[in-house]
Amino acid sequence: MTALVLPIGHYLGRDASRHRVRIGARSVVLADDNTAATWMLAHGVPKLVSAQAWTAEAMRAAAGPDADRVAATMSVLVADGVLVEVATTGPDAERFARTHRLCPLLTGLGPHPEMPGWYALGRPGEPVVLVPEFAYEVWRWAPTAGSLWDAGELFAAAEGDLAILDGDLDEEPDGRDGTDDAELRLAEPDAAVTDVLYALHLLLASHTAYIDAC
Repeated sequence: MTALVLPIGHYLGRDASRHRVRIGARSVVLADDNTAATWMLAHGVPKLVSAQAWTAEAMRAAAGPDADRVAATMSVLVADGVLVEVATTGPDAERFARTHRLCPLLTGLGPHPEMPGWYALGRPGEPVVLVPEFAYEVWRWAPTAGSLWDAGELFAAAEGDLAILDGDLDEEPDGRDGTDDAELRLAEPDAAVTDVLYALHLLLASHTAYIDAC
């Protein structure tokens, strides 16, 4: 089972030798520059996160000769509550999704005029990063939900509505009509939550969003 490494909190900058991260109303001080660098690495490397899940193994590989130090520092960050390893499915994924939310940074600039299916985030007139459509939709809509779990339900509902419009649902499954079948699917948003979790690093790596506690 895949376990993603996810940084928690909003980076507030460096004060003297101290790096601060805010989680909700709480401020956490990162021990030193190496600890801060590992926390930043947990956001992902932009050129890598589009091709692989950002796991502890991926972090160690990206760290190269510093892999052992990064692995040791990750344990410190987990203990401080600013880093989590979370499965993409099952009870652990649900617990995480119900207790965390996505907060957007920068500005949505809409679809790229020359690259169909890709959307820009950045500042007006100054794109910072291009992301695929679903990641853009997560950036756009997940913050309107109370948690990542609620965002998963939102996307599941939208997909169910599209399935009804496209006629993808059976008309009379087990004696029910298509609408009831859609409601049955929407009662289990696990798959949509998994998709949301996988999309997070596409946003985190470019610092166009951060994860906060609910």
